[in-house]
Amino acid sequence: MFRTNERMRKPKVFDRTSVYVILWLDSGFTGVQKDYPEINIMMPKKKPKGKELTDIEKIQNKAINSARIVVEHVIGGIKRFRIDRLE
Repeated sequence: MFRTNERMRKPKVFDRTSVYVILWLDSGFTGVQKDYPEINIMMPKKKPKGKELTDIEKIQNKAINSARIVVEHVIGGIKRFRIDRLE
């Protein structure tokens, strides 16, 4: 049997993140807020089962997603034009 160390499974990038940096994450990083409470994280709220998001939560989600989509488009452009490969 292999013993797993919980600390080994956590991304090391969050260990080196300053408390003055705001991380804009998507829902794939749901456990980060629990594991690293000292880091400032902006993440869209998920809709609770059987309920709806409040109007304020919807506005916050729209603002977070609007900022993130700009970054996603830049990453897509880099991949499309192969800027990351200077050969």
